[in-house]
Amino acid sequence: AAGMGAPGARYLVSSEARWRFLGGNLYAVGQGGTLLFPETEGRLRPGAFAVVGLGVDNVR
Repeated sequence: AAGMGAPGARYLVSSEARWRFLGGNLYAVGQGGTLLFPETEGRLRPGAFAVVGLGVDNVR
C-alpha cells in the first residue's frame, strides 16, 4: 500500500473466483486484474487482463 493517494502512484489489482459443479469435482475459474506494460521510453502504461478456465479435482 506504499504511495496510496500520492499523485502518480502505481497500483496493481487482481481477483479470482471459482464455481464448483458436479459435487465439487469440476470447477470453472475466472481471474482478472490490472497490470503495467513497459514502453520503449521507460514509462509504464496501465493495462488489464482476464482469464477463464476449467479444472478437475479428483481426490482419492
